[in-house]
Amino acid sequence: MTQRKKVGLALGSGSSRGWSHIGVIQALQEHDIPVDFVAGTSIGAYVGAIFASGHIEEFHQTVLDMDWKRVVSLLDLSMSLTGVLEGRKVMDLAEHVMTVRTFKDLKIPLRVVAADLKTGEEIIFSEGSVKEAVRASISIPGIFRPVEINKRLCVDGGLLNPVPVDVVKKMGAEVIIAVDLNHCLIQRREKKKKSKQDEKRDKALNKAIFEKFSDRFPSVESLLQSWFKFETGTGEKKEDIPGFLDVYRQSVDIMEMQISRLGLRLNPPDILITPDLGHIKLMDFDLGKEIIGEGYQKTLDRMNDIRRIVKGA
Repeated sequence: MTQRKKVGLALGSGSSRGWSHIGVIQALQEHDIPVDFVAGTSIGAYVGAIFASGHIEEFHQTVLDMDWKRVVSLLDLSMSLTGVLEGRKVMDLAEHVMTVRTFKDLKIPLRVVAADLKTGEEIIFSEGSVKEAVRASISIPGIFRPVEINKRLCVDGGLLNPVPVDVVKKMGAEVIIAVDLNHCLIQRREKKKKSKQDEKRDKALNKAIFEKFSDRFPSVESLLQSWFKFETGTGEKKEDIPGFLDVYRQSVDIMEMQISRLGLRLNPPDILITPDLGHIKLMDFDLGKEIIGEGYQKTLDRMNDIRRIVKGA
């Protein structure tokens, strides 16, 4: 009997688009595709760690249950000058499922990618605290406070390696399935015309975030209005220019998109899954049903190829 090939899963960065990793994993599990190794960057590390701990199903439900109020509750404002958010509450979201403490306790071998802010070097975590490694990997510069681990100041791994194909290959993977959340930004599309319910949700979310920040920083209210595009006027239609946070995040997305393209040319995976989520914004973590569904469907679309490569079927 032919011994099957070892399968590695490389989960890429992409903020709220990263919930699509849950859909990818769900589709692989439903079709009995084994995963022997996982490497993740940023939100890919976050979901990858939950998967490697053996509790992705429970977390799937947590994401489906989120609404915009829950998203706002995760914004733990920082008093540090190095980041707007502490990031502890984001990690606490998965605390009930990611119960393992160290990498050696995981059910699937995992690597977490971060970047050293001082030296620009890539950091690959494979031991120690899983929670601290993931917290480091998701630290979008300027948004989350950087994390100091072993005297190194760590930030978002997407700055260097948005889709860590090379990392999971070094772990021993013979077949690599990679998820690129930045590919869709090459032709960023707008969602179909929003319903009144969608518009109401967007307005409520922006208002709640604005109020949370303005309560802490009342002296910079006008600046915060530009950050969140929160309009306090008569509702008169204005030029459709994104707010500061959208400009910032889209700029980082463009950078990561280009790095992803180069990285995937140098280290092409056997299967590349590219969820079409270009319209999803930084704070859209409450749109889990849509985001997970896109990852699930895109994986189903490639399932025949996955089966052929992994199982020879």
